[in-house]
Amino acid sequence: MWIFAGGMQRSASTLQYQVAAHLVESRGLGKRLPWAEVEDHEAVINEHKDEPGYLVFKTHVLTESVRDQIVAGNARCLYSHRDIRDVISSLKAKNWLEIDGKSITDWVLELKNQYRTWQELPGLLSLSYPQLLFDLSGCVQAIARHLGIEITLAEADQIAELYSVDSQREKVRSQFGEPDKMRSVKGFKIDPESLLHENHITNPNIGRYKADLTRCEIELINVASQLYEFKSWLGDKTIKDVSDQITHLTESNKQLNFKLDSLLGAELDALLESKLKDLSAKNDDILKQVQGITVQQDAALTNSEGLQGLVEELTAQYELVLHRNNELHKQINELVSQLNSAFSNENELRRQIEEITRKHDSVSAHSNQLHDQKKDLEGRVRSLQEQVQGLQDQLHGLENLRHENNILKVLLKERTKGHLS
Repeated sequence: MWIFAGGMQRSASTLQYQVAAHLVESRGLGKRLPWAEVEDHEAVINEHKDEPGYLVFKTHVLTESVRDQIVAGNARCLYSHRDIRDVISSLKAKNWLEIDGKSITDWVLELKNQYRTWQELPGLLSLSYPQLLFDLSGCVQAIARHLGIEITLAEADQIAELYSVDSQREKVRSQFGEPDKMRSVKGFKIDPESLLHENHITNPNIGRYKADLTRCEIELINVASQLYEFKSWLGDKTIKDVSDQITHLTESNKQLNFKLDSLLGAELDALLESKLKDLSAKNDDILKQVQGITVQQDAALTNSEGLQGLVEELTAQYELVLHRNNELHKQINELVSQLNSAFSNENELRRQIEEITRKHDSVSAHSNQLHDQKKDLEGRVRSLQEQVQGLQDQLHGLENLRHENNILKVLLKERTKGHLS
């Protein structure tokens, strides 16, 4: 059974490895394995996979061979994690940023991706750096429970004291006084049993980054973290996919606004046309009545002209004409009344038209509001595109910085070779 002691760099992962190895070896349940480079993981696992008992193996990287053992149920995992800003601060203090040739952005993305992939594993015990620093005895008990090993509180306290910060510093001082026992890994001297290396413990304090890192470096870490979260949200989609989706939504909104305007315009046109037809019909009736009156007036005038030639008949028929005139006046008065009624109806129609106009203005205002919302959406789209462009620019700048760091690394190696020569 494998015990993989994983964890972020500079997060007390070595301490976690030491505690697990101590618990296993003190009870004769297995042994620890020395440090191995990533490219050697598969060979180490193939070499020891058939051995009985626990095999404690430390790694920061979740290689395919390690993952296969975990997925197959042949392993239990430990993982330590720490504030990434403090991790970067510790790496910087040990000059590992320059030695590995990675930029701060590279480290942030690697650490966050490393944390995510380890946390997804089955059978994982995840411990934070503050837990290991301030409650090591409790962590010893948690590791023992995770491995199925019984332990008393007194034993846990004793192991915690054995691997305290002060005890570890003393081990480093004593072990590196005997260089023949050390093993060289990537130019570093490392104790093959404890995996402690020279100057292993620098500043264990929480929040050390506030004093060790510049404001620019801290902000760079924050931006890189946001970039990682954005990429995680983006998934398999590209920036173009998101832009196309936003464009599609914008076009759909335009079509919806056009349909709304067309629908409202058609309803208003139909209503106005109906009202105008009614008004035109009433006006036609009034014109017909006026034409009838005109005909009657013409007939009366003809009769009057005939009476001029017949004075006697005019005298005889005067009363009849007067009566007819009275009837005509009555008809005129009736027509005037009808005209007044028509005017009243016209005023009512005007009032209805004004009401329709107000509704049309209200609809226009709502349409303007939709137009403003559309503009706001377009503004947000532009803002998102600007943010994406800004992130891409920052990433490009960071890539340039990494390229410059790589160049400096090459120059440093060449200078070092020159000094060695």
